[in-house]
Amino acid sequence: MSKLHAYGTGTLTDRYVVEVVRRIPTDQRGDVADELRATIADTVEARGPADPATAERGVLTEMGDPIRLAARYAGRPLALIGPELYPTYVRLLTVLLSTVLPVVTAMSAVLDVLDGQGVGEVIGGAVGAVLTVGAQMIAWLTVVFALSSGPASGPARSAEPGRPTTCPTATCRGSVARRPTPGWCGTHC
Repeated sequence: MSKLHAYGTGTLTDRYVVEVVRRIPTDQRGDVADELRATIADTVEARGPADPATAERGVLTEMGDPIRLAARYAGRPLALIGPELYPTYVRLLTVLLSTVLPVVTAMSAVLDVLDGQGVGEVIGGAVGAVLTVGAQMIAWLTVVFALSSGPASGPARSAEPGRPTTCPTATCRGSVARRPTPGWCGTHC
């Protein structure tokens, strides 16, 4: 009989605890499992003896996704690219896909025409270039940013709060410029 049953809860709790602890470092697993079991059992008990199975299900639902809970215990973000680099990633990806990709596609089409290929082959080559070069750009840029934003990159970097001068000037549809809110570098209108 598991420790869990000693606390008076059922197999849903067992499965939940297993899902959480298998995603955290080995040295923390025992303590976290004991803490989770005790917390779940105490919360179920506090809800009263009316229907323990429903209470257990409610408690586990309130605790949330076990993957997210494990990430909190382990101190790991769930994002591939951290919030400090994500805006830069999106901007760079947009620039690459809107400038470099069309240039490469056009060059590919011109080379196909110079090689004497027919219209269908040129169009097929251009579509192939868009798909392969675009996918490569997205993949490699994502890999670079994911590695730069990993745990070895140190603490999260962000704009200094209260320093609106670090933010770009926001323009709304090319007409009115808004003053940035201190500590917020958004340019949404």
